[in-house]
Amino acid sequence: MNRNKVKIVCNKNINSISYYFQNENSEWIRVSNSSELSRKEYTYTTIKEKVFDILKIINEIYNPGSRGVDLYFEGSDDEFNIICKTLDSNYSQENIMCHQNKMKIAVAGKIRSGKTTLIGELGKLLNVHYDNTQSTDYIVYNDKKGNIQWYELKGIDLGKENIEQTISIIDELVNKGLTTFVYCFGTSKIEKLEEKIILHVRNNYPQIKILVVLTSCVYDEAPSLAEQVSKSINQVKVIPVLAKELKTRGGIIPAFGLEQIVKYIFEGR
Repeated sequence: MNRNKVKIVCNKNINSISYYFQNENSEWIRVSNSSELSRKEYTYTTIKEKVFDILKIINEIYNPGSRGVDLYFEGSDDEFNIICKTLDSNYSQENIMCHQNKMKIAVAGKIRSGKTTLIGELGKLLNVHYDNTQSTDYIVYNDKKGNIQWYELKGIDLGKENIEQTISIIDELVNKGLTTFVYCFGTSKIEKLEEKIILHVRNNYPQIKILVVLTSCVYDEAPSLAEQVSKSINQVKVIPVLAKELKTRGGIIPAFGLEQIVKYIFEGR
């Protein structure tokens, strides 16, 4: 009999935890609102505070008769160690194993679409400090605490060769354990070739969370444009954002949308 699989995604910068189970199609599905794990005391908390109760619930729901549960944890090294120690001390006979996953997020988009600014401002919001390494195809931002890894792909010059190269890089990152794909565009229209990249991920990798970010939003039509784009790419989530405040002759336009991105990526909301 196959072992059940449960994923725990933890972001202690905002004291939130999300829970998912893997269905028969190997897709990660967020636990339902009727699950005990969806209660605020287990979602707006920390692993340190609630680890025993969380593991007790998982054991009761997903491990009947010690069938076996594989936990996949996305969070800091300290939190992972807390889970492992609690399992060893209290559930050593219950056939539960915990595996550590990094949250690996690829960010793609045309040249000057706001990728670098988005990653940097999200890092500030989450109080995360990165070590950067450069490769031929992307920049890797490693969270020093070991929680998050961003891949900023080289800016795309639209054309068949560039699109195919970007798709190839995404395929490579999926094989390395990619968890989330973010596509940035900063114009009033998303191109068909850009849609091709997004739909490639959507159609081939259902386990990957996808987000399209409409960057540099300073116009009132942004929400309706985001809705139109979402419809054109099979209801993929689209969020308008202004990552940094913008000074204009008429005054300062404050930054917005980053908190919504954080909730979607790290909390699934």
